[in-house]
Amino acid sequence: MKKSGTDDVKVNVEELEYVKVGEIGEFFIYPVKSMKDGYDCGNEIGNFIKNVFGSSADLRLIYHSESLFRQRYSIYGSQYSNSNVTTRPHEVRFQADAPYNIVTQQSLNDQNKSYNGSNQIVVERFRPIILVRPCTRCNQITTDPETTEKHLKMEPSKELRNYRVAKGRIEKEYRKNPVFDIQLGIKNGGVIKVGDDVFVN
Repeated sequence: MKKSGTDDVKVNVEELEYVKVGEIGEFFIYPVKSMKDGYDCGNEIGNFIKNVFGSSADLRLIYHSESLFRQRYSIYGSQYSNSNVTTRPHEVRFQADAPYNIVTQQSLNDQNKSYNGSNQIVVERFRPIILVRPCTRCNQITTDPETTEKHLKMEPSKELRNYRVAKGRIEKEYRKNPVFDIQLGIKNGGVIKVGDDVFVN
């Protein structure tokens, strides 16, 4: 992990004492308010995270091994989408809602037009992975991923509420929360890489 103005902090999970002795912890996952097994990555990285966020809370970096018990599933369907998607469970670990999250560059470009060339929003604010329901955006996106400082005018949340509020049958579910990008589960696994062509059926 790194932050401008501080020394980088690295974690070798194979050398973690908790992993070596097999001491598994149970950790609270925010904001979904559920518990999950994992290995604590130690005080050094924990203190680094606390300093980055200026928090006095006991923040920890947690590692999940394939050998650990999995119990969390995200179950969603058409109630979260204006498309007729199939309702099915998807296994999640530390994610809030779904295994994968996708945002398009065009959506980000459209958002940035609202700022007339100044204070452009970078895609890292939305934390996409490449996660089926729309993703409502909480105030985490108002935090600059490079400086960890919150935007004084609560952007881009404020502007998103002007034109990205949920419509159609999902309006009841999301009310006045802005929707930006889409969360997904995986049906058939595969390998993806930067530069791959994308085809929509």
